[in-house]
Amino acid sequence: MARAVVLPIPQELAVAPVALDGMKKNRKGAAHARAWLPFLVSLFAVFVTGVSVNAQTSVVVTKQWADSTLASMRADRARNDRATVRTTGMILGSDLVRRDPCIIAEACGFRSASLAQLGELDSALAAAQRALTYFHAGCDSTIVMRAYLANTLIDLKLGHFEEVDSLCAEVLGLWNDRWKAPGVYRSLITNSAIARANMGDLEGAEAAFRDALRYSLQANDAFDIDEALGNLGTLMYNLGELDSAEHYWRSALRNDIANGFTKRIARKYANLTSLAEERGDNVKALALFDSARNVRTTSR
Repeated sequence: MARAVVLPIPQELAVAPVALDGMKKNRKGAAHARAWLPFLVSLFAVFVTGVSVNAQTSVVVTKQWADSTLASMRADRARNDRATVRTTGMILGSDLVRRDPCIIAEACGFRSASLAQLGELDSALAAAQRALTYFHAGCDSTIVMRAYLANTLIDLKLGHFEEVDSLCAEVLGLWNDRWKAPGVYRSLITNSAIARANMGDLEGAEAAFRDALRYSLQANDAFDIDEALGNLGTLMYNLGELDSAEHYWRSALRNDIANGFTKRIARKYANLTSLAEERGDNVKALALFDSARNVRTTSR
């Protein structure tokens, strides 16, 4: 399936979120709502022994190292995308490529999502397809779910919203509650919500975002709580429901402060600055802008 065009879609959340700089409320109604892109694992594997030395870093790539590295990626919801691409490249460049298809499939799934976040969509698509090719019945089922998740992220970037909503619905329908990757499940719900918002189904988008928030709160996952609150705030902002937008963004800000999410704290202050400007409260906007600038300065 050829992917030729890369659309620059702004994003509020995901692995590498950006602020709502310059984003203005759509005054023409729900049908023209703006888009927000999030963005946004292993029980069984074939056991082999293998050793490979990466020439650039002198890291000895063994199966134990690869398993440990992939486990760390599963646990780190805020992975650095460039670091993920480098590390998965080391895994895929080792002798393990010829020996353990489950490791290949999982590494490609992580690699695909990070390449998509970096805008390298052709490479992201190739990695996602490779993950699906190498996956087999002996691998953990959530590996293939992560590969499908990467595909939804690529399609969001390309503006293929109907495809995203359809694939998310299909994959979520196959989900087994025993699988140990609830973050993937919540990310699929979030991507479906974003697709619906872009197609003008604002009620469906809000319902899905609320589902994502409910599941995140049940799991006490601070990362996903922030994403869900941030997305709901953005949705309300674009619908002109400024009080609701402020409620969600301030809730997200409290969550970020409690968990030390410094970059996200700065983004929430920036969003609240835009909100104050929208209301014509320039004094409050200036104070919030100073807060955002101070957070960014101290985080350097």
